[in-house]
Amino acid sequence: MLTVPPQNCYLLISQLTIPIMKTFLIAYKYSRCGSLEIQANSLEEAKDLALEASVDNDPRNEFYVADSFEVDDEFSHEVKEDSTESV
Repeated sequence: MLTVPPQNCYLLISQLTIPIMKTFLIAYKYSRCGSLEIQANSLEEAKDLALEASVDNDPRNEFYVADSFEVDDEFSHEVKEDSTESV
């Protein structure tokens, strides 16, 4: 068994290089799809009304579009320590 005297142990620890991690704000986007129940006189009118409808659709009627998740490089960046940046 190898034993290291305490003074050498301190020297070994003091020589370790510990990388300091940076913080990054990563913007992302993805697609969801769903359906709206709309009363109208025609399909065209219903489509027009759907375009004007609130995006606060019932989440039970919305689904994640597979493989639509992507990082938005334009708005992703390093966060400086003295900063309170947000997207």
